[in-house]
Amino acid sequence: MEWNETASLLLEKVPPFVQKTVREKVETLARERGKTLVTEAEVMAARDSFMNKPPSVTVTPHAFAKKSEDNKKLSILRKYPKYFDNDGNPVLYQIKCCRGAEVNCPFLIADSNVLADKIRNRLEELKFTEKLMNKIEGQILPHHSLKIAISGCPNSCSMPQIKDFGVHAIEPVFVDPASECIECMKCVETCREDAITVQDGEVTIDMEKCVHCGLCAKVCPSGSIKARKKKISGDDRWKSWSSSQVCY
Repeated sequence: MEWNETASLLLEKVPPFVQKTVREKVETLARERGKTLVTEAEVMAARDSFMNKPPSVTVTPHAFAKKSEDNKKLSILRKYPKYFDNDGNPVLYQIKCCRGAEVNCPFLIADSNVLADKIRNRLEELKFTEKLMNKIEGQILPHHSLKIAISGCPNSCSMPQIKDFGVHAIEPVFVDPASECIECMKCVETCREDAITVQDGEVTIDMEKCVHCGLCAKVCPSGSIKARKKKISGDDRWKSWSSSQVCY
């Protein structure tokens, strides 16, 4: 029995080890309906029957045409599972987070997953993927998707500098003149940017070198160096990404 393009694409999403069984069940259902061509309707009906769901809503000709058009636009992306969710729906944005919270990184300032969830929810509210698909003519390619990276500290293990949009957490530090430096030199030893000098009990931080990792404030026993409120920093300008304005 022949399958149309849409039905074939749905079958491809099924794990290989059960594809044969699924194909047989769908074709059996199609024959019972007197069909000689398997379409999306038979595939969805077979799925609903298997999951004990009520029959799917009938797809209108317009909706079916739109679905077929979308499938053609996404044919190249289907080679890469990361561009689709667990239900097979396209997701044209990628958010990469550092693993700081997962591995208890000693440099972690903030859990990047918290901000990632907020961005993800906002993109869904904006129907970002749908708008991007409507904006792009022809095949949608990997470079059309929005790449976002969030890092939990200035080390930037998730490489936000090379993404379309990237930020990292910082913990700004400052010298508190009201606290007397005991010249333990722990801050100097800890700073990997060589941004701190201590001379005659006076602490100086070179802000041109400082990345605001907050480590010096953590090791300072006298409170000469303190940390301000944690926040997010990064290049807040969209880079030259062809589809950046679809959000607005």
